Amino acid sequence: MKRTLALIFLLTSATLLRSSTDSIETILSVGPEGKGNSEAAEAWSKITANADIDSLMMIFDAMDKAGPIASNWLRSAAEVIAKNLEKSGKTAIDPLGEYFMDQSHPPKARRFAFELIKKNEPLTR
Repeated sequence: MKRTLALIFLLTSATLLRSSTDSIETILSVGPEGKGNSEAAEAWSKITANADIDSLMMIFDAMDKAGPIASNWLRSAAEVIAKNLEKSGKTAIDPLGEYFMDQSHPPKARRFAFELIKKNEPLTR
């Protein structure tokens, strides 16, 4: 029974991870003049529906290679996921803090990570 539950958990996790990766790649392919917007909207809905802390951090990692339009989609998804995590009593303070401290990430993405940290930990400076 325990093995069956563990296998189900692993398969579900792998499926969610693959779905998140596919959704992020779709969002990253958004271009100017509305190119790929309808696909990005569908991907955005998928990634925000059942996302967890790992998905949130995958989105932040994707911001490293995102253009301005894709960055907007990714930030929006990250904000929704962070709010959903907060509602469920989970926080991503530690991984967001690590992301923020890593200066190899884009400044706007790092600033956004810091803003999410401050929302959950108002005494953070």
